[in-house]
Amino acid sequence: MARKESAERRFATKRPEPAPFKLGYRSELEGVRAIAVLSVMAVHAHWIGSGADLSKATLDLYPMGFAGGLFGVDVFFVLSGFLITSLLLQEHRTWGQIDLRAFYTRRIMRLSPAMLMMLGACSVYLLSRGGSSGSFDWSAVLYASFYLSNFALIFGGFALGMLTPTWTLSVEEQFYSMWPLAMTRLAAIPRRATVVKILLTAILGAWALRMLLHESAYAFGAWSLGTSALYLIFARADGLLCGALVAFVAHWGWLPDAARHGAKLQLLGWFCALTIAALIWFGPGPLTDGLPNAVVLYNCYAYLSVATALLIVVLLVAPPKAMLTLLRWRPLAWTGKISYGLYLYHMFIFVMIPVATLGQGLSFVLAFALSFAVAAVSYFAVEKRFLDLRGTLGLPRLARLARAIQGETPAPLAAAESGLGGARG
Repeated sequence: MARKESAERRFATKRPEPAPFKLGYRSELEGVRAIAVLSVMAVHAHWIGSGADLSKATLDLYPMGFAGGLFGVDVFFVLSGFLITSLLLQEHRTWGQIDLRAFYTRRIMRLSPAMLMMLGACSVYLLSRGGSSGSFDWSAVLYASFYLSNFALIFGGFALGMLTPTWTLSVEEQFYSMWPLAMTRLAAIPRRATVVKILLTAILGAWALRMLLHESAYAFGAWSLGTSALYLIFARADGLLCGALVAFVAHWGWLPDAARHGAKLQLLGWFCALTIAALIWFGPGPLTDGLPNAVVLYNCYAYLSVATALLIVVLLVAPPKAMLTLLRWRPLAWTGKISYGLYLYHMFIFVMIPVATLGQGLSFVLAFALSFAVAAVSYFAVEKRFLDLRGTLGLPRLARLARAIQGETPAPLAAAESGLGGARG
């Protein structure tokens, strides 16, 4: 009897399971996304007025700083890995499985409308130029259409011209063609430590492959091996996987306790934020250091990915008030909201600006103003409308899940979550 009472007492004082993690809508993450896209646009300002094939860079008004602006791409990768993995984990906890059809349909509806408009604009331009403009031709449109732009850069240099930024979209889509399938296996592994080991091994493997490709390029004199270190999915997956690891940790309730570690976490957040800012502002970058110093660049990719992942953890648990105020600043959050369009359209707009006619200062201002205007129209008039169609195209589950990830849990979804018995813990 005493033993039974002791067991009951231990059960009664057992530490409660943490509440299931809900991402919801966090405007501070939009702020991080905005900083990423603005840094990329700033470093691309060099190409304003350069022409469709990027062969006539005439703008000398290169932004002071932003030598490492292309690191904004790595911030994008980490954020994307975190957000998409959070969505998949929430779906698995809610329904006990990952609906691949719904996942890929959501990706198509999110990315395709703006991409089709961009490719349409490039097609109209090529038709007006007789099918080519310098080295920019229909092959670039074809590569971008099938999300193979990174391979075009690996084997063709700058053959993509003004469609060069689509290489990151290609990397992400190639990753997400495999990631949901891998997630179905990872989510079924009972030992969470095993999942962590697998993800850490994959992160280190991507970094090691990047280094190996770089060294092999010099050992064998093969340029394509060096560019593979920059653009191959398996060599750039560490950022996406860092974000995915944070999503798993949050999903399991393994985030650090803000009450116990709040001050340390805030210091860590500032350190990570300043690290990211320093890398973006001062470089190194391929435009300033070239391929011989790429080993430094490639290690910075990994370092920045880890810093961004840790920054996300801090923003989830114990964000410094001043940092939160900055990242939630409405213009910055709004920029993050339209960041996909900004990233997709800005190079097309940049290269079309007639610098010789307008002058450098006005060209710079006009390039950014037009990019924001086009991206805003694209988001509110086209992209958002397609996302709102999810509930009327035979995808009610997809629509409910999308609302759930934004923090709006409808009654049917809440019932499904309770029926699963709170799988997170």
